[in-house]
Amino acid sequence: MQKLGLKIITKNGTTVDGLIVHAVNQASADSKLHPMYPQCTIAGARLIDDLHCREGTDLEDATSLIVGQDAK
Repeated sequence: MQKLGLKIITKNGTTVDGLIVHAVNQASADSKLHPMYPQCTIAGARLIDDLHCREGTDLEDATSLIVGQDAK
């Protein structure tokens, strides 16, 4: 499974950015997206890297940020 970040334009013309869909490929993401947003068009898609999303989110990284700010 991949995480795809999507930017869509709804049938009313509203732009929705930052949608995240878990799918095997973009065709699968499209089939998951269209029941929620019928007649939408996909304006952009990007693969989201899981490692990049997790960077700095564990307890040790948060603690080091707090300790680093206290030292200044």
